Amino acid sequence: MAPVIGIDIGGTSIRGALVTSDGRATRFTRIFVGRNRRPSQILQSLSELVRSIQEGTPGRSRLRPRRGPFGVGIGVPGIVSPSTGRVFASPHFPQWKNFDIRRKLVARLRAPIVLDNDANMAACGERWLGAARKWDAFLMLTLGTGIGGAMMIDKKIVHGTSGFTGEFGHLVIESEGPPCACGSRGCLETFFSATAALRLIREEARRGKKRDRAMWRSVLAGGGSLAPLRLAAMGKMGNKAARELYARMGSFLGIGLASLVNVTGIQKIVLGGGLMGAKGLFLSAALREMKRRTYRQTGRGIEVVAAQLGDSAGVFGAARAAFDR
Repeated sequence: MAPVIGIDIGGTSIRGALVTSDGRATRFTRIFVGRNRRPSQILQSLSELVRSIQEGTPGRSRLRPRRGPFGVGIGVPGIVSPSTGRVFASPHFPQWKNFDIRRKLVARLRAPIVLDNDANMAACGERWLGAARKWDAFLMLTLGTGIGGAMMIDKKIVHGTSGFTGEFGHLVIESEGPPCACGSRGCLETFFSATAALRLIREEARRGKKRDRAMWRSVLAGGGSLAPLRLAAMGKMGNKAARELYARMGSFLGIGLASLVNVTGIQKIVLGGGLMGAKGLFLSAALREMKRRTYRQTGRGIEVVAAQLGDSAGVFGAARAAFDR
């Protein structure tokens, strides 16, 4: 079977690789996403990425004649319909409204293309080569700027009626909680995510204990987007306030996990994403809260594991989807 190309679109970069049917990857290539996020620009970037991977010469844009058939799998952040190939909304690309990305890419590349949500693709990667290799049914949450999610049953991603299943970050934890980018309030990702951490840090800098305000302001100095990472580093070094904030966030994550287990009955969970680098600060609190809020018998059977493929999960999952098309 000919190799395929797996691509993972992120908010800051687009990553791709040539992947063989036995899971070996070569020609890893990354293109950084600039301020121009118009559909036409991203289509051009994707086309160049595919061509450079196929040729094995990053940076070249002219497509040589193909030596054999190939497929392309792409993971996209946001609300995606795998059946139609349309992106209805994306948190990183606000101009993508009902964007028919697959049809336009097929016209450019003249290759079969499989499209799905990026968390679904990451789950496929972990099922194929990572932490979920032995599981036929599991939930996956990607913990980063927000929370992405995927549900797999009988070795297949559950897409629901319109392809939008898995928006676990928008499980409502508190009806009148903080506003969420989705338009609702009190969603899980407003309490646990890098965005949530930044909100909580800013609140502590304004209204927290007087003796700690200077510390919180120092965490925010030099750019708010780096504040959650700075706080995690402080927590790992033993800072009590930092550890307490991450533990508080972990409790909210546990509420979300318990709700997902109670609703789906699925007891296997994979956690991935950038925030897992700080798992030592929040995971124990999350597991305690999760078990406190599930039936005792259910709680005993829950397994929560860390993803194993890192930021390559989406690339491998997209490749697997291309093989399975």
